[in-house]
Amino acid sequence: MEAAVARIVTSELATNAVRHAQTPFRVSVAVQPGKIRLEVEDGAGAQKIATEMASERTGRGLLIVETAATSWGVEHRGKKKAVWVELPALRGAAG
Repeated sequence: MEAAVARIVTSELATNAVRHAQTPFRVSVAVQPGKIRLEVEDGAGAQKIATEMASERTGRGLLIVETAATSWGVEHRGKKKAVWVELPALRGAAG
């Protein structure tokens, strides 16, 4: 079940990068003690941040992200931005 949630969350973040940023993007996954951190970085630093998109008609996928996540947010990195999410670690995951 946890792996399915991680796949759905990753899909939502990547879809937002494709639809809204329309730039190349990078997906990162880090296993940390007790949690998994997923991150999608794109080249749309000047675009609306993800929390604003959540209130739009097409932003309902972020409600899924928010529900699944223990925490999530947006980091601005110059001309880029990264939307990150932390999920509980998968059973048997390192850490």
